[in-house]
Amino acid sequence: MKKTFFLILRILVSACIFFLVISKLNLSSSGGSFFGRFCGNFLAILNNLKKFSAGEIVLYLAIYFSVLCTVSFRWWGFLRNRKFDIGYFRLLKYSLIGQIFNSIMPSTIGGDVVKGYYLYRDISHDKKNAVLTIFIDRLVGAATAVFFIFVGSVYLSFHVSGFGILAAAIFGAAVFSVVFILFFSEKFLKKFPQKHFFGRVYTVVSYYRTHGFSSLIRAFFISFYVQFAIVTLNYLILTALSGHSVSYFSFFCLVPIIGIIQGIPVSFGGWGIGEAAYSVFFSIVGISSDFSVSASLVMKVILILMGLAGLPFYIIHKPAKIEKLKFDSGG
Repeated sequence: MKKTFFLILRILVSACIFFLVISKLNLSSSGGSFFGRFCGNFLAILNNLKKFSAGEIVLYLAIYFSVLCTVSFRWWGFLRNRKFDIGYFRLLKYSLIGQIFNSIMPSTIGGDVVKGYYLYRDISHDKKNAVLTIFIDRLVGAATAVFFIFVGSVYLSFHVSGFGILAAAIFGAAVFSVVFILFFSEKFLKKFPQKHFFGRVYTVVSYYRTHGFSSLIRAFFISFYVQFAIVTLNYLILTALSGHSVSYFSFFCLVPIIGIIQGIPVSFGGWGIGEAAYSVFFSIVGISSDFSVSASLVMKVILILMGLAGLPFYIIHKPAKIEKLKFDSGG
């Protein structure tokens, strides 16, 4: 009952923000009521989609599929480092199934939980550490995203006021984190139970200090391609919609920030809050909300189509019930 309530709440939040953002655009001459403005602008957005050829859509799908392939490869590296014998293509299948829950399914269950379920089910031993690799993989991805935000904010600091402060804040936080991990984490973090976030961080830090540090660095560099691909995908979509050149390096900062905001679990699949984030952040670099919101919806279409690609795997391997994973069992 509680999960259903929060799911309905998230859908309502998404719907309210989505309707508000679309109604504020200037894509249509429709006036009058709030609903009339929304319908006019939404139809205009759909008309904007005609700007894309079939070849461009295939290219966008190929880029995003390459992201899923790369993320799966990065995850596979962590599992191999922990001596888990599992095939790469099985992990890719997990990722495609997870994409369904991230972009299509009306559920409070995220793609990472689904991937963890299948891994937990299929691994025969040390299930706790196997599932923990998903957490490690996420940490590396987040660290790379923050690095791109830092690089992008340094670039934007020469063109837009305020981004120098962001760059300095990220640099300071990074220095503090490194010093903390190297010198102070042992006594502090080991006090937390492993189910706790900081307990998991302690487990990760302890292992990779003495074992798999090279695999951690390798995963970090693999993540560079993931960020480059997502930035490039957004760049291609926005330039195609706007019809004029946009600074590529500004996307280094803005796209990861928007991605983080869309990942906040207050909306359904990032709908509404994602469109608002695209509108606000790209307006900083002079991109009209008409184009940025349209780009956000094109990205949503790409994610949905990629989720549909994983639907056959989900139908074939659909579990009876996916429950919350227990990280303290099966170890």
